[in-house]
This record gives sequence, C-alpha cells and structure tokens, in this order.
Amino acid sequence: RVLDAAEEAGIAVKVMTIAPSADAVSGYAGIAAMVKRGVVPALGHDRSAQWDQVIGALEAAAPSRCHLTHVFNVQTFHHRLPSLGNLALMRSLPPSLAHVPMPTAEAVGDGLHLHPTVMHALATIRPPTSLAWISDSILTPSAVGDHAYCGRRVAIGSVPGCSTPAVVLASGDTDAAPVIAGSCSALLDTVRLLVNELGIALDDAVRTCATTPADIVGADHVGRLAVGAMGDVLLLDADLALIAVIMGGVLVPASG
Repeated sequence: RVLDAAEEAGIAVKVMTIAPSADAVSGYAGIAAMVKRGVVPALGHDRSAQWDQVIGALEAAAPSRCHLTHVFNVQTFHHRLPSLGNLALMRSLPPSLAHVPMPTAEAVGDGLHLHPTVMHALATIRPPTSLAWISDSILTPSAVGDHAYCGRRVAIGSVPGCSTPAVVLASGDTDAAPVIAGSCSALLDTVRLLVNELGIALDDAVRTCATTPADIVGADHVGRLAVGAMGDVLLLDADLALIAVIMGGVLVPASG
C-alpha cells in the first residue's frame, strides 16, 4: 500500500526498509513488490529475525541486491543465533549462498550510535563499495533548548561513556537515562573520524560517505566528481578542515 500511495503521489521511492521476520509471514510479498517496482529492499528494524528468515529475504529479492539498514540499531548479533548484525559483518557470502548477491550495508557513523571500534570493524571487513555511512543528523551542535521532531521534543544532550554530543528525547526527569533520538554530526565529521581516529584511507572514507550511498540508490549524478554530475564539492585542507563549499558550481567560502 505504501508503494502504491507513493506512486500515485508521484514520489520516487528508491530504498525501503522492511523487517524480514514480518515479511516472511506473507512469503516475502513485500520484498517481491519492491523488486517489481525497482525499489531496493532494505532489511532492518528487526530484533526477531532468525537466520533462515534473513536468507529467505535475500533469496526473495534475488537476483536483485538487498541492503541492510542502520547496522546494529534495532537488530541483533549473536555467535550461535545469527541475524542481521552477523550478516553486516560478513565480507562475502558462503558458497551455499552463491545464488544471491551480497547485500550492501549502511551504519550511522557518528561515534555515538556505534562505538568507534565497531565502526572500525565494519570499515575494515566490508569493501568500501558495499558500505555506506550516514549521519542521522537532526540538529546542529549549537542548537539551544528543546525542539519539536516527529511529534516529540528533542534537545542536545549527552550519553554516558560517549564524548560525542547526541540528540536525545527532552525529559523533565534529570535522573532518567537519556534516550538517543538522533545525531548532531555531519558526514564531514564521519570522514574525519574514519581518517584521523580509525586510520581509514581518505579515498575509502570519502567513497563510503558519498559515492557508495549514491550507488545504492542508483543516483549516478551525485557522490562523484564526473562530467555531468552535480557540482557540489567540499574543499578541505590537509587536516580535513573545511575551506570552502562549491554548490551547483558556485564557490562559497566556509566563513560565508
């Protein structure tokens, strides 16, 4: 129904997340509908998915490639009961699954949703062509007070044990544990974290933050420096500090 409504409204859906355990009940009818419309089936938001359901989802989409949404968020990893988290940490599929394409994966690269050591594991296990970093940013770090977001109030806060600022649900209870609602980090912050703290090569960091995300949704006009692509570029110095931005081919100094 969602895809039908989007089509009627003229909305182009490129990727759509579905829980494998829920779609398995209908024989993966949801994934079949996505593939029929050229939508990339993304597997995620599912703490109940068993390994056979995950594999069933991959097979239902084949020969189309699936994607993994928000790796390690609202999903599980277990050494005896594998699920979506285990699939995310695989570099390739075993020979028994040679008939299905290896899914791509995305994760929130702010050092908050995932500890930097987990980010390092993903970045060193998965090829840069199959891993995309996203920001989940919904406020700027300088935002003051609380703000409305999706029917809730959110504010800049902190999470115990993490130095990265977070966007948390606003609460009058100062003793309550903070609940993460989003991030206030930009993708440039992710590039810096990957390169400066995790030792990832600059070209791989840029690819996973720009080119691979565009490739996943089939947008060949963004995420790359190429003739005919959009003229949106960040100019950085040797320390990855922002010097200027080129927007639509127009140079805008960082100070402006």
